[in-house]
Amino acid sequence: MIMIASTVTACFPQSVEKVWAVLTDIEGYPRWRGDVCRVELVPGGFIEYAPSDFATRFTVTQRKECALWGFDIANDNLTGSWLGELRAVGEGTQVTFTELARPKNPLVLPLVKPYLRSQQHRFIEELRAAL
Repeated sequence: MIMIASTVTACFPQSVEKVWAVLTDIEGYPRWRGDVCRVELVPGGFIEYAPSDFATRFTVTQRKECALWGFDIANDNLTGSWLGELRAVGEGTQVTFTELARPKNPLVLPLVKPYLRSQQHRFIEELRAAL
């Protein structure tokens, strides 16, 4: 099955430390992410639950304080990975989020990239509001 990639970049006026703190506060996600109603911490990662109770498991694969955070992703619809890169730019922070997804159903393949892009932009805007 084909892997679909989507990358977004955004800049925030807050420091790398501040962006990192909000981004890595998994238990805080339900407070600022509209697509997450609860989070369960599990060995090696966490599980996000959507308001519909749809679960997605994230297994941490990379972590470099204030610079890099990566996961493998798995749920009933897809497998893939997510990588967040943070870089200080002046007083602010540039983030680059790359998501790779392999749908389990080949019929949804044409819908995956637009869906990823939409989710990534929503995540950026919700993160911006949380900061």
